Amino acid sequence: MVEELAALMESGAFRPLVDRTYPLAEIAEAHRYAGSGQKVGNVVVSVTTGSPSGAGDSGGHAPG
Repeated sequence: MVEELAALMESGAFRPLVDRTYPLAEIAEAHRYAGSGQKVGNVVVSVTTGSPSGAGDSGGHAPG
């Protein structure tokens, strides 16, 4: 089953629905939104490497 899913993802036939993306610094807000009953897809928490100050962070979440 995992191999079938991997093949679908590689071919582009399976694409997850992402509702909103939050930076790791806003994980509490991401959790609140995920539990709010308003989400229609996945809630993604992005983790970036680099400067500990968050420089280079995309910042904010997608509008929705």
